[in-house]
Amino acid sequence: MSQKQRAVLDDLLSEDYDEDEIRRRHRLIRGTLNRWLSDALFIEEFERRVRFSRFLGAALLAKSSYDAANKLINLKEGKNPETERKACLDIIRLGKEVLKRGLESIKQEKARQSGSELSYTDIG
Repeated sequence: MSQKQRAVLDDLLSEDYDEDEIRRRHRLIRGTLNRWLSDALFIEEFERRVRFSRFLGAALLAKSSYDAANKLINLKEGKNPETERKACLDIIRLGKEVLKRGLESIKQEKARQSGSELSYTDIG
């Protein structure tokens, strides 16, 4: 994979640029980007980066879930404990969902590496 492809992936996964800006920044025509989308190495690297990003998000939410649980335990005083309680529960639920998706992604990757494919109904 070329350095240019790596740089484009960096920009694709950043929040700083949309598709048109990325094409302008890297002087790409739409056909080049479309060709890269059929390049197995490009797609594999993109998918690897997406999995890593999900992993980082899951780790961050796992840490937040711990803090939220501590806050819930200590919610004996405060101006509006019901609002705080609901926010903490939302963080915990979101963390669980992200972790579940991360585990599903890991299972899918293991299946892909072993040459077998799992359906979504097999993961659970």
